[in-house]
Amino acid sequence: MSDFYLFEILAALRLRMTVRTARHLLAGMYVLAVPLVFIVAMASFSLIRPIAEEKGVQAEELLVALAMLSFYATTTYALREAFSQRRFMVAGSPNAELFRAMDISSREVFLVYCARRICGYHLLLGMVPAGFLFAYWPVPDTSIPHLVFAAVVPVGMCAVSLSVAARSALSLRQGRSRESVRALATCVGSLALGISAALFIAAPLMGSSDVRMPGLYSSALAGSCATVVLVVGGTASFRLVRDLGRMPFHSFPLAAASRPGASTPSDTRAGTRPPALAAILVRELRGSAVYPLVKQVFLAGAGGVAAIAGFALASPFPLPMANLPAHAYEMAAGAVAVMVLGLAEMLSRAIGPTTLRAMLRTTWEAGMSSWYIARALVLVWTTCGLCVGVTTAAVVLLLAGPSLTAIPVIMAVCGVSAALVAETVATPPRNTDGSAASDPIAGFLALVLTGPVVWILGQEWMVGPALAFCYALILTGVATACVRRSILKLR
Repeated sequence: MSDFYLFEILAALRLRMTVRTARHLLAGMYVLAVPLVFIVAMASFSLIRPIAEEKGVQAEELLVALAMLSFYATTTYALREAFSQRRFMVAGSPNAELFRAMDISSREVFLVYCARRICGYHLLLGMVPAGFLFAYWPVPDTSIPHLVFAAVVPVGMCAVSLSVAARSALSLRQGRSRESVRALATCVGSLALGISAALFIAAPLMGSSDVRMPGLYSSALAGSCATVVLVVGGTASFRLVRDLGRMPFHSFPLAAASRPGASTPSDTRAGTRPPALAAILVRELRGSAVYPLVKQVFLAGAGGVAAIAGFALASPFPLPMANLPAHAYEMAAGAVAVMVLGLAEMLSRAIGPTTLRAMLRTTWEAGMSSWYIARALVLVWTTCGLCVGVTTAAVVLLLAGPSLTAIPVIMAVCGVSAALVAETVATPPRNTDGSAASDPIAGFLALVLTGPVVWILGQEWMVGPALAFCYALILTGVATACVRRSILKLR
């Protein structure tokens, strides 16, 4: 499995290298990366220490800030395991038929594809607080809870990420509830969470700084946070061990769970008008393996809007903000670009021009216009991207007012169009199931195509949104032409 994983990496990077050489290179990188990160962290904190002491910054303050940054990095990593293509690295692997034919357990696939990467990331992240402790040792004015808090965050959150990846690796049929009920419950719960955060967290923190700052760095708070991380990590470790034991009995089953939208139309009488191509593509998306993840992304967006709305209702300070922070335009555009490109990666696996190339070609050979086919595909992609853009625009409206609401929508259109252009131009390698494999060249090209929009919006010109909108229209037209070319040229 390790050699096969290395072969996939070499194919994606288009490197002419033997698997044996790649194995030695990867092992050398792992061996050198750990001491290198430790030395860099130790040297950096050794340089920071005299400056911090001169300005009166205590070691415990730096340690708590470092622990919170580590918690943020590990939490976002765990969220990526749950809400990105990594969710399908085992259970939805394009090589599932090969693994099943070779009688390979999903546990071996999980250990190679997920566990090694997760443990390596958190090990490197743990070298940062280790370098801090070595540079500040003996650490003055720092209690045991502060040290424990900084040490347990990488370990506990590593267990959380492993547990999330192991749960995603299990091919279990999950009970489905009605989508409307789930959406309503998510919005109501997020609204209550936002109101609670405003009343019980933001309001106390708005008090006097003389009372607030010592409380944030107290030993009691550090010990409580360390206890929470330990409990969560212990629970995740228990689930991880249980799921690892269940994996050999749920490895790449033949019976696939039926999904909404995968069934054929009920009305098949003669003379019935066939559905539009866009409706067929939507049905194809709803019947794909990535559809549950797409639903979770949209539910998370709706929950985020509800939480921000609840926070705004009970917030101790006025919203929207009167004075926007510096580089607010670039931050809004960049955040939407990252989310939309992540969504485009999921759409590419289900209804991408590479995945559906044969079907789209057959449709054109049956007499349908190639421009109509390309427009239908671009329309479905743009609609999905606009869902993310409108959701983000609602959050921006609540936080910053109406001045930035057009940015997420324009950025969403540019993001999906750039992803389509990149996939059709870069021609990424194909997986064994026909879908497009992960391609760094296509990802880099998509980022380059979205860069001009971020730059235009970052200049804060009066005509900036209009210029960005024109660029979005041009890029959408280019994406349509590229999809049509892919259909006609079969590449």
